[in-house]
Amino acid sequence: MLIELICEKGEEKILKMLNRRYPEIPFAKLNMLLRKKDIRVNGKRINNNILLRKNDAVQLFISQIEEKKDLVKLFYIDDNILIVDKTQDIETEGSNSVTSILESEYKYVRPCHRLDRNSGGLLVFALNQKAYEEIYKAFNLRTVKKQYIALCVGAFKEKSARLNAFLFKDRKKSTVYVSDKSGKGYVPITTEYEVTDEFSGLSMVNINLITGRTHQIRAHMAHIGHFVLGDGKYGKEAVNKSYGAKKQQLFAYKLKFNFDKKSLLYYLNEMNFENKLYEKDLLEYKHD
Repeated sequence: MLIELICEKGEEKILKMLNRRYPEIPFAKLNMLLRKKDIRVNGKRINNNILLRKNDAVQLFISQIEEKKDLVKLFYIDDNILIVDKTQDIETEGSNSVTSILESEYKYVRPCHRLDRNSGGLLVFALNQKAYEEIYKAFNLRTVKKQYIALCVGAFKEKSARLNAFLFKDRKKSTVYVSDKSGKGYVPITTEYEVTDEFSGLSMVNINLITGRTHQIRAHMAHIGHFVLGDGKYGKEAVNKSYGAKKQQLFAYKLKFNFDKKSLLYYLNEMNFENKLYEKDLLEYKHD
């Protein structure tokens, strides 16, 4: 989609003007377009946040990623990383995935971790090989703090706890099993949680993954008797239906980095990436 406009005020930075005129376009997207030189002023491509003059002619091209904004929403971008807010019902990788959509926009883009198809939330991609190596390593060493928010069924007896158990992955059935005892093929898992609110027979829970196994949160919560609302695999369909929950209410809502001072990505330590809108969405299940 091509957007053309004339600067009416003048003496205004181009990003500020575009953000004012088109508030529906994420500021991160505008910033990305500028760096990719997809914005022209008076016919000339620019990549700096220049000061516009009155009657300057501005053109920008919004590419296909905006057409799929319901699936992939840009949350943050710089020269090294890209964070998207993944919706549910789309895979991290594969055909017609978050990665395939982004690959149509960037010369280099690689996912640094995964989210289940049915889980929404913040997903980190690297925009160059050096950044990928550092972020991928950080996720493997678990120096990146990933926090989730979920609506779980029932009231927790313990409002916060650190849970330890064992998980077995059945690849043939695409499911996992959690046990309090170890066994052949089982791996240890640790999940921390804290209940932040209770209403309508539900508990809003902040969850911190110490280990990151397949379906860990969903299976672990179900194991202790508090499955994630809307979970069709580990939950109870009758309960989900009674709340009108057609999708699992589990989201990766917060990321915090902890890179070494010598790292290319050390600057990310000062940033707190958090989508607070998920809590508001979950509160919609609150009934008087």
